Amino acid sequence: MPEITAAGSSAQAERVRIRRQEKQAFLGMKLVETICCLICAGLHIQGFLHYPEPFPHEMLFCGLYASYFLISFYSFVFLYKDCCALNYAVEAVVSGGAFLLFVVSAFVSMYHAEKDIHLQYLTDEEEWYHQFFIYCRLQSLGATITAQMFLVHCSLALDLAGLLDRWFGGLGGASARTSAVEEGLTVDAEACGRLQINPFWMPAVNEIRKRLPCDCAKPAASG
Repeated sequence: MPEITAAGSSAQAERVRIRRQEKQAFLGMKLVETICCLICAGLHIQGFLHYPEPFPHEMLFCGLYASYFLISFYSFVFLYKDCCALNYAVEAVVSGGAFLLFVVSAFVSMYHAEKDIHLQYLTDEEEWYHQFFIYCRLQSLGATITAQMFLVHCSLALDLAGLLDRWFGGLGGASARTSAVEEGLTVDAEACGRLQINPFWMPAVNEIRKRLPCDCAKPAASG
């Protein structure tokens, strides 16, 4: 009986540790997405305020950048405060939709540069330094980088939900799905630990927190 209790508590502690690592990974992605959306919104506002040749004031850009900035920011706050549990399906749908919309906005930005009446009569070298083309290029680049972040977010959510394995697990054939137990091999516990989510920014964050004067902000000692 004590062995069963110890095994149950160990399994529970392992599940808590994995959940904490997943939360850290999603928090990091949401923070980066919030910053990227804010940069895209800033570039659009700066281009729109360029009075000699302002950037087109389209609802696609304003609504997309502002809405996903708010979505990323508030979801980061809610997840950090444990106001709601992680829902992989919702994370995948929201981030997947953001990926598609930001890709579209990147192409629309360069479409405006292609159809601009002033740029049509300039050489390639002259349009490279034209202010309108610079704003279009920067906004397209920012939207593309943000779309890539949302794609990573969507892929991680689908993977943790088990959907990627369900959809594409059969591509490798039956031999690719043979487990180590079926092959009579021993599982390398150290290798399994390395394959788990390990956010790269956590060591730096922990070092910063250790140097804070407030003891409540320091990470709890393991042990």
